[in-house]
Amino acid sequence: MKVISNGLVESLKTLGLTEYEAKVYSALVLFDRAEVKQVYEYLDAPKPSVYQSLRSLTDKGLVQVVNAKPAIYRATPPKIAIK
Repeated sequence: MKVISNGLVESLKTLGLTEYEAKVYSALVLFDRAEVKQVYEYLDAPKPSVYQSLRSLTDKGLVQVVNAKPAIYRATPPKIAIK
């Protein structure tokens, strides 16, 4: 699996995302679709921070829930998200 570059995270932060939101969004772009467990294990991030970031990114329209049980998330494609 690819590593998320610090430059990408910093660029997303300049667009208004928090550090965790930027990392979670980037991970979902890499995975295409993922369960929460995959994301927090990949990022080695606290589970509550990932859940909070997913809620915030969903509210911003940058992430969609693809499946409810188990919850599977997908990032809005970057070309669309930038608009």
